[in-house]
This record gives sequence, structure tokens and C-alpha cells, in this order.
Amino acid sequence: GACPSGRLPVTFPKDLADSPSTPFLHPSDPTAEVLLYGEDLLVGYRHFDRMNIEPLFPFGFGLSYTTFELHGLTLSPPQSSTAACVARLMVINQGPLAGHEVVQVYVEPPPGKDEDGIRAVRELRGLSKVWVPLGGSVEVALELHPRSFSRFSTSRGAWVAPAGEYIVVVGRSSRELSLRACFTLSAEVVCSASD
Repeated sequence: GACPSGRLPVTFPKDLADSPSTPFLHPSDPTAEVLLYGEDLLVGYRHFDRMNIEPLFPFGFGLSYTTFELHGLTLSPPQSSTAACVARLMVINQGPLAGHEVVQVYVEPPPGKDEDGIRAVRELRGLSKVWVPLGGSVEVALELHPRSFSRFSTSRGAWVAPAGEYIVVVGRSSRELSLRACFTLSAEVVCSASD
């Protein structure tokens, strides 16, 4: 039988006041020709995570007629500063039907303020939709390139990943995160804007 596997591409707030754009919807001068997008990078799930607000439906939310377990997250370190770190895990179908599952991978930066402003608690850096047969399991491998750990520095004109301990978090949505693993960058990595 059919098994739905769609996921929400946005976050739904419980209340409009919880939305990151609400303070900017009604400018003090209604005749102004410029609209301020003051939420900066903290839009969608990033805002809800940073402000610790529980959404009605989180980014990536979806229902299925079957159930899945995510298991065994491992990280393979890159072989050079330009190579990818590979996140591997198993998706196990524990439900009554075969179906698709969407695995989302987020990266949490080392603690501290970013040089160009506030950084999100975590950022989506990869996803994979896999078909898992009834009673079966599938390995998922997602590459996290150096830019996956970076943020664009306007002052340097490049993507910069500071040295430190990053946490790779995996789950079904931005709020249903069941697996965690640490990854350490021993030195700062700078990628050009075109990388």
C-alpha cells in the first residue's frame, strides 16, 4: 500500500507573534518605501531554535503509516582540509509497511559569537530520502564538505569555519533529532566565496 512521506519545507508557529518577521510587518512609517528584513539569518527553524520557541509544526515535520529508527551515527574524518567528513547511519523500518524516510543532518557550531553576528544554534547541512523495505534497513551516507561547517564572513569575503568542536545532529525534523556525534576542526578552514 501507499505510505506518505512528505515533509514540511517551513516552520509553522503556534502564534503569529512567534514568527521572526512579526516585529517587521508593521513599520513605524507605513508610507516607507523600504521594508526592513531585520531577522537576519534567524528565519524559520533557526529563529525558533535560537529563541527556544516551540513551533506548531517544525521544519521537516511529516507523518507516515510506518515507523523508523535512526541508529549508529558515525563520522569519518576528512583526509585533508578540502575533503568531506562523511556522516553514516542506519535507517531501520520497524513499522507495518515499506516506506520512504527523510534523514536530515544539522551542524551545531562551537560555542561563542560569530565574527559577523549571531549564529544559528544549528543549521541544516544535508538530507537524504531513502526507501526502506518492510523489516529492512538502509545505510545513509551524507558528505559534509568544509563549507558545511562554515559561515560566510562579510569582513573577509570568504566562508570561514573556526577551529573547535562541532556537533553533527541527525533526525527526522528540526525538532526530532535523535543522533549526535562530535567533529573537531583542529585549525580554521577558509573557503573562497566560489567554493
